[in-house]
Amino acid sequence: MLHLFAKFAAVALSAICLFNSASLQAQTTCDNSIGRSNNHLPQVRLTLEPILYNDFNAVFLLGEAGHRHYRINGTYGLNFCTDHFIKIGGEWLTEDLEYKFYSGRQRRWVSQAAGGAVYRYVLPFSCYSIISFNLSFDYSKANKQDLKSFDCSDLSTLQRRISGGQNGGGTLGFTALPWRGGEVTVALTYDCLRLNRKHQHDENLHGYGGAVAWKQRLWRNVNMKIIAEIRRPYEFYEAQFDFVNWTMGGDYTLGIFGNYTHGKKSLPNTIGYGIVLGADLGAQSCRTGCSRSSSCRPNEPCLSPVYDLASWAAVPAVYIPEVLAITDQIILLKTDIEE
Repeated sequence: MLHLFAKFAAVALSAICLFNSASLQAQTTCDNSIGRSNNHLPQVRLTLEPILYNDFNAVFLLGEAGHRHYRINGTYGLNFCTDHFIKIGGEWLTEDLEYKFYSGRQRRWVSQAAGGAVYRYVLPFSCYSIISFNLSFDYSKANKQDLKSFDCSDLSTLQRRISGGQNGGGTLGFTALPWRGGEVTVALTYDCLRLNRKHQHDENLHGYGGAVAWKQRLWRNVNMKIIAEIRRPYEFYEAQFDFVNWTMGGDYTLGIFGNYTHGKKSLPNTIGYGIVLGADLGAQSCRTGCSRSSSCRPNEPCLSPVYDLASWAAVPAVYIPEVLAITDQIILLKTDIEE
């Protein structure tokens, strides 16, 4: 009896030592820091600004291309009643971002699709104050991706995957012309982001935020745009300066931009910067004869609803600054996987 007890104790002690050894080895080989990563994304931004099919329809196309960043975005704007405007759009975004696992940093291409719609009501007799109210909705979904397992030791392995998020959001705000050459849009935002994970607990980010966009004509040919969004899943800041060359054949734009996205709950941080190349192929109103190529200034009579449609459609109906995806991982004993 004593002999059997001694053998049982020896087996139990060996199992405990074996487990502790596996845990120790896992800690020493899969002990890299985790959390959000920082990514630099130089790129070229190409814009084909509104092409008016007639006085009530406009199309806007935007593309961004870089070493680790590609985006295709399109918007269709419609003036369906005198003071009522609507635009719908969609985009496809793919980025090669860095994700932090226990095994170390890993770069992966992850894609995301998004769509959105915006409604605008233009107030009559609005001059240098509030000119419109805006309401928008958008939805985005990022792809998930399974990664190859990583052996932390002879006894343990790291299961890794990237979990794509599903986000539904909306904004309610207004646009004002507070001074000459300036346009300011202020909005209340709401987001509901779901990050479903297989190995770890799910992450749900939902709540209110705010956004401000300021467009300003600095000189006759130089425009500035500044955007600040503090939303529940991320914070986004961007500045852009454009030089517009007005010609009889259309307006051509050369500019620079820079932006920063601060991800929350382990979403990546991204820094984007580059040049802007744009062409406006004749946003011309047959009702007023006032085009972007003329010398008219904002707030003057030639700021007609049709001119306003072209300018408004040049802002995408949906624009998600980065792919909303996070890591999903767990360390397991190989014996547990085999079972």
